[in-house]
Amino acid sequence: IKISAVTGIGKTTSQTASDATGAIGQTITVQTAGTLSAANEAAPTNPSAKYIVAGHTTVTLAAWKFSATNVEDLIVKRLQIQEVHSDNSPGNVKNLKLYVGGIQVGTTIPAMTTGSPDTATFESSSLFTIPRNGNTTVVLKGDITDKSNATLDTDGVNLQFRVVLPNETGGALLSTSEIYAVGSTSSAAALEVVGGDTNYTGNAMTTVRTKPTLALGASSPSGTLTPGTIELLRFTITADAQDDVVFDGTNHNIRLTTVNSDGGNCTTGCAFNLYDADTNATIATAVTTDLTTTGREINFSTTSLTVSKGTTKTLYVKADLSGFATAGESFQGTIANAAADFSWGDGTTSADISSTTSDKGLPLYGGILVKP
Repeated sequence: IKISAVTGIGKTTSQTASDATGAIGQTITVQTAGTLSAANEAAPTNPSAKYIVAGHTTVTLAAWKFSATNVEDLIVKRLQIQEVHSDNSPGNVKNLKLYVGGIQVGTTIPAMTTGSPDTATFESSSLFTIPRNGNTTVVLKGDITDKSNATLDTDGVNLQFRVVLPNETGGALLSTSEIYAVGSTSSAAALEVVGGDTNYTGNAMTTVRTKPTLALGASSPSGTLTPGTIELLRFTITADAQDDVVFDGTNHNIRLTTVNSDGGNCTTGCAFNLYDADTNATIATAVTTDLTTTGREINFSTTSLTVSKGTTKTLYVKADLSGFATAGESFQGTIANAAADFSWGDGTTSADISSTTSDKGLPLYGGILVKP
């Protein structure tokens, strides 16, 4: 603000006085509500890619962090969630909810609106608040459609969710934008920070009828290696309560890889057998001819087993390690987490499900066995 001239009249003399020099006062900046930005939240709040089982409820699907600049709190009034995976099966999720600090905000949306992309739009006079110069984490949860009504495929069907920070003409968010917020004091529309529409996409969630969870058995061996036919690894497979986990003897496998092996060259073939601990019956056999180095693969490709829903099976691996006759020679095996290391069926026709997601309990490492 600039004062260009001052004119006055003396209180006693009644004489006119003036000053045309002027003066420049302090700069005053008129500020809008501030700027809103977004990002994918970090794991584990934002879940990694994983299997989601049909019929499960209140499943965490994605999470985002929204931030405000140092002007005033921002009140978010509208947030649109998009389902964008190319599998295009929005009907596999229902009853979508937003959570802030573990508390639901806004209403529950029963189903996504079909479109391109499919959307669920949460609107309220105050969905949640982003503090000035701070941030707020928003978590998306939903119920997974039951197996009788979900779209399922031989290797699962993916869902993937995103929010969009739009680029609006003039830089201010609109009440029809994918996200809309206003200043808590000014009520002015928040500004967007990006130069173009920016997508913040969560990880893919794969819908299946059931899934297995593996764990190392409490009595899995470690320590002394006694040459001969010995147990090398004991582990459990637990089937989700929704359906059986199936290994049909043809399409599915469990693969053991040596991570510590420096002895016992099986020149005529070294048989590894996989057993069901309940019956001690052999359920698969694999053969390798060289255990002198690490990285050898023992693939039980004929595994035939059903783990009934909601139950746990214990399996163990035995092999003839007579060739490990020298002190210090050792063996350790692992079921790793590459797609080729483990596959199963969930009851869907011809299902052969395999992936590198970390929610199956893999990789699973057996104990180190050493010849004394």
